[in-house]
Amino acid sequence: MADHRTTPAARLAKLQEKISTYAALTTAIVAALAAISSLMTARYSGRATSELVRASNYWNYYQAKSLKTYILISEKEIIGALGKTPKAEDAVKLEALEKEKQEIKAKAEASTANSEVNAKLAHILADAVTLFQIAIANAALAALVKRVGFWLVSLGFAAGGVGFFVYFLMRL
Repeated sequence: MADHRTTPAARLAKLQEKISTYAALTTAIVAALAAISSLMTARYSGRATSELVRASNYWNYYQAKSLKTYILISEKEIIGALGKTPKAEDAVKLEALEKEKQEIKAKAEASTANSEVNAKLAHILADAVTLFQIAIANAALAALVKRVGFWLVSLGFAAGGVGFFVYFLMRL
């Protein structure tokens, strides 16, 4: 009766024969994950840029309101120095400007924070894309040279990419 057990060397040789198929399957799956991650990287990067522009606009508006405030204060001081009484409505205008500035400042700070969050998310996804690309390159190498080690390294990089992607999902 023949011995049906195979030696580790025989199993390795059999695996090396099939490595092209395994590498191709791995590459297809990892390429899909890389494409999804890349698309999402662009989306979150765009959001970060958009929020940063919005924040910049709010800060510019805040500065314009600050200039109006300083002009009113200067007018009040000049009128007082000339021995005249400042208009009562100027005090109301100053109060309204200060309130408006605080609202604008809150919006600017919120947009800045949103920009930073989106930029961090885009960075996490970019790391995932990088690891997926390295995994694809290693899988291609494994298929070319028919070495299991390259394929295993490819799986390791793919797992790292999946890890970053899961980390991204947890941060949402």
